[in-house]
Amino acid sequence: MIRAKKDVLVTGGFHRGEDYSGQDDLTFNRIAQLGEEIGVNVLVVREDGLSSWEEGEERVRRADLIVSGVERPTWEAGILGGIGTVFNKPVVLVYFEGRKVSRMARGAPNVVAEIVYSTGNEAEEAVKHVFHKLRDIYGGEKREKLERVLFQSSLPSSLKRPANK
Repeated sequence: MIRAKKDVLVTGGFHRGEDYSGQDDLTFNRIAQLGEEIGVNVLVVREDGLSSWEEGEERVRRADLIVSGVERPTWEAGILGGIGTVFNKPVVLVYFEGRKVSRMARGAPNVVAEIVYSTGNEAEEAVKHVFHKLRDIYGGEKREKLERVLFQSSLPSSLKRPANK
């Protein structure tokens, strides 16, 4: 059976740098590489990347998952996360350990997990885990299915249950 690749919308306060040292932080480019390696299609939305509300809504509608870097909040990430709530899209929040993250973002009903990391390698392992689980879900309500399977096997230490659960 041939399945289409799952789409992951990546937005928020990730670094833009081309180089990735694997030490402290994820970049948009590294997340896209991980998606390619695992077999999910990563749609990257940087802070200046959307030309209209309609384009943002279309990207959210297309996405099977939203990965939002909330360590450095952006308007775009907040708006896309809000649209994701309307369309029941699962969201994974990503931030560096010790950073203050809005209770509103952490308490959103569609947040299925938080990746709280102290090294880039920890963050990568958690992102890979989430992408693998998403890739293996067949049809139906992806948020509910992802919530069920995400925490069922051995977990990377940086992957946490969300504040809203």
